[in-house]
Amino acid sequence: MAQQFVNNARSVLVTAVSDSANTMAVSPVDADMFPVANVGAMALPSNNDWFKATLTNLVNVLSPPAEVFTEIVAVRTRSAGNNIFSDVIRGYETDGSGTARAWPVGTVIRIALTAADIRDSILGVAREWNTIPGQAETAGRTLTRADVGKFVPSSGTVTIPAGVFLRDDVVVIYNDSGADISIAKDVGVTLWWVDGANANRTLARRGVVSLLCVRGDEFVISGQGLS
Repeated sequence: MAQQFVNNARSVLVTAVSDSANTMAVSPVDADMFPVANVGAMALPSNNDWFKATLTNLVNVLSPPAEVFTEIVAVRTRSAGNNIFSDVIRGYETDGSGTARAWPVGTVIRIALTAADIRDSILGVAREWNTIPGQAETAGRTLTRADVGKFVPSSGTVTIPAGVFLRDDVVVIYNDSGADISIAKDVGVTLWWVDGANANRTLARRGVVSLLCVRGDEFVISGQGLS
C-alpha cells in the first residue's frame, strides 16, 4: 500500500538512540497509534507499507528550547503491538531535517506531513490532470463504461453501444494499426461530426479521436484522421 498516514500518532523514545542507530523504541502504550510497516531492508519508496516520523526536541511550544532540532526518519518495519521501529532510514528528508542526530530518552516522535509529502501530493494531482489512463489494445471492441476517461487503442472496429454512456462521458480512441478502422454506432445511437451527418466513421491509421456523450445515446466525435 506504500507510504502510510495516520492522525495524531505521537509518542516519546523510551531508549536513547545514536546518530547511526536504525532501531528506535517508543512508549509501548502508544505503539499502535503508528502504522504497521513491512518493507524490511528494501529500498524506498516501496509498494509495501512504511511511514515517516519526525523526531524533535520541541516538547512545549510555549516554552521552546534555545534551539529547535528535528529529524525526519523513514520507518520500514513495525509489527502490530510492537513498540520497536526497525530498518529505520535516518535523515530521510533534506529540507532542514536531513541530519541524523543522537536523541535522548523522552524525545518526542510523531507523524506529521512533511514538505516532500505536500509536494508529492500536488505533483500527483497535477499528473492525474495531465494524463489519460490507457486500456489494453484489442483487435476490435464494443465500448463499455470502463472505457470512460481513458484512451482505447484498437486495431479493429470500435462499436459505440446504446444505453451505456451518460452525458459528459468521454472516451479517446486510437487506431493502433497500419490500416483504416471503423467507428460504428449501434442501433439507436446518434454520432455527429463537423460535416453535420449522423453516420459511422472511418479512422485512419494511427489516428486519434475523442468521443463525447452530449445526451443519452447522442455523441459528438472529433479528431485526427477522421472521415
